[in-house]
Amino acid sequence: MGTDISRRDFLGGVLTGGLAAWMGGCSTVNFASSGKGGAGDRPNLVLVMTDDLCWNMMGFHDRYPFLQTPNFDRLKREGAYCRNAFSPNALCMPARASVMTGMHAYKHGVKTNMGDKGEGDQLGPDTPTFPQLLQQAGYETALVGKRHIDKHESSPKPGFDQWVSFQGQGEFFDPELNINGEMVQESGHISDVLTRYATEWISRDRDKPFCLILAHKLPHGDTTYGPYTPPERHQGELDDVTIAPPPNYHDDLSDKPEWVRRYVKTEQLTPDRQAMARDMDLVPKDEVPERVPPEPWDSHPGPLVGMLSCVSTLDECLGTLLETLRTEGVLDDTFLMYTSDHGHAFYNHQIVNKRVMYEEGIRVPMLIRYPRIIQPGTELDEMALTLDIAPTMLELAGAEVPGEIQGRSLVPVLQGDKSNWREAFVGEYYWMPFHPHFPTVRMARSKRWKYLRSEVDDGPDEEELYDLEDDPHELTNLAVYPGWEEQLKRMRRVLQELGEG
Repeated sequence: MGTDISRRDFLGGVLTGGLAAWMGGCSTVNFASSGKGGAGDRPNLVLVMTDDLCWNMMGFHDRYPFLQTPNFDRLKREGAYCRNAFSPNALCMPARASVMTGMHAYKHGVKTNMGDKGEGDQLGPDTPTFPQLLQQAGYETALVGKRHIDKHESSPKPGFDQWVSFQGQGEFFDPELNINGEMVQESGHISDVLTRYATEWISRDRDKPFCLILAHKLPHGDTTYGPYTPPERHQGELDDVTIAPPPNYHDDLSDKPEWVRRYVKTEQLTPDRQAMARDMDLVPKDEVPERVPPEPWDSHPGPLVGMLSCVSTLDECLGTLLETLRTEGVLDDTFLMYTSDHGHAFYNHQIVNKRVMYEEGIRVPMLIRYPRIIQPGTELDEMALTLDIAPTMLELAGAEVPGEIQGRSLVPVLQGDKSNWREAFVGEYYWMPFHPHFPTVRMARSKRWKYLRSEVDDGPDEEELYDLEDDPHELTNLAVYPGWEEQLKRMRRVLQELGEG
């Protein structure tokens, strides 16, 4: 595959004192017949992507021990679990454009969510997506669910033989769907409806391998902070659970950038959180406190319980999908990846939002099943990115990976070759008027170190540096303490060389 040598070869020298060799080209993969549909030696490809799902909202994690997710657990048991998977941008449209293109936001151009209001930030017509390239390579392709990359409409986009989508965020119940250009009124919960369309499409007779993207609305709420609405069969099932605060809830933010303290203090003062997102005057800049003590922890934090109540539905839908693949005889001939567009902070550092570049915003779940190349129970510590989805799918299909793609195929790692893998990556969040509290933030993250630079309009940039080995919850910002200038310089160089920074 193509690589940006000038940026990537630089990386190892900055972090370790030696050059980290970055692999180009595609590894050799031996595939068995993919069964139904005459797919030959190329696997079927299925990507299931949720919206806002945190990496630890699965039953096999210990954060929420009351969660029961037998199908997520099955994927982990039968395939590979990427313990360190990330989205380089914790915002819907840029993150989804990165999945589809394998590029960072600064390169594909969808930097904010303003495109869903018809205001710029559209994916250019000359920017290819991996479904388009798979279609050209002989795959039958389908999108079922949320697109949310372009403006606020649901019309079919290039690269798909089957199109089932909706406007914007869609509706939880009885959604109106665009089916290949025709509007159709459906009944039922949107997760069940989308799963039905996906499984019916899988069950068709075909003479080509297929690629399906099933993009759920869940667990996204109807607003930034909820309400989160599962089907009736799961409503209220978590009303009696007790949830402990996250390890960094009690962070008083005294060494965090001023904008973080201002945002959290404003959040504390405003019961209408959606209105708060656009109101920066409740805490004037000259009244931002030096520290923000947390409010008393409630054992039933509404938004968090609401999101968690949607997890059982997602797990059930995955089970239906797996059973359909099994009954159609193509389960073991299908590369299936389950992930999310990005994460979400739920009271981490007292923040309830997705737009942060702290670990909670950028970490995503990533489970992969494909027994032709993956040993059951594989657990990977290598840093995987949502940018890697496009080149991975293309390599598995035997298609050419364009040189402008910045992600890397996961195939070698999944096969056990962990040499010459990435040592660091970059990320970004861009200011947008809809949520003016959050400035542009650029990030460089290695296995141990994380560097954040907030670009504040009316003042100097604010820096953060975290030692993730000693401080995994990002409680101590080393950038404000003496003795860390050399490490700051190293991470600044990583950001400059690997990103737009």
